[in-house]
Amino acid sequence: MIRKSGNIAKDIKDTYVKHSNIDTKTEKQGELMIDLHTDNEDLNKSETSEINSQQLSELNLELESLRKENEELISQLSSITNERDNFKDQLLRKVAEFENFKNRTLKEKEDLIFYANASLIRNFLDILDNLEKANESVKKSKDYDAFVKGLEMIEQQFKNLLKDEGLTEIETNIGDDFDVDLHDALMAVESDLEPGKIAQVFQKGYQIKNKIIRHAKVATSKEK
Repeated sequence: MIRKSGNIAKDIKDTYVKHSNIDTKTEKQGELMIDLHTDNEDLNKSETSEINSQQLSELNLELESLRKENEELISQLSSITNERDNFKDQLLRKVAEFENFKNRTLKEKEDLIFYANASLIRNFLDILDNLEKANESVKKSKDYDAFVKGLEMIEQQFKNLLKDEGLTEIETNIGDDFDVDLHDALMAVESDLEPGKIAQVFQKGYQIKNKIIRHAKVATSKEK
């Protein structure tokens, strides 16, 4: 808008100068705003760069910690695996040793049972020799008394042999009380004895120490 003062040339010049000043101020304000905006962007970029660098550093530290932890776990796993393999190997060897021991013990037990009476049988051979000699002697001489005497000697030899092996006769006499731990009652017979007494002895009983090998077979008494 041209200001009117009566002098047209002066009014046009003043209006132009005024507009020029306004435009200049506007441009300067615009430049200032652009500079401020640019500075803010630069500042944001710098702050963002610093934050990203810090996060990256922290991430690297965390990754390094995880890597070391992973290496430790792998080392522990390897150690445990080796220990497991050693235990497994020891177990397999112990199982094999036990199996060999069991088989060896079983064989020794079988041999012990099979040959347990070898010594006793060897002693019986002496008695067998004497029986054969007595039989040959009686065939040749026909001497009955000598034969009987020879049998008595063999009988005594046999008893001595059994005694040396720990065998003893269970003493059982008529009139003794019947004992179920020592005697085996085959029947009950009428007798003048009190009921429950031993009235007859059919077969002698024997024991080795306190173990009964054979119960004495008897008949017990009962009332007539």
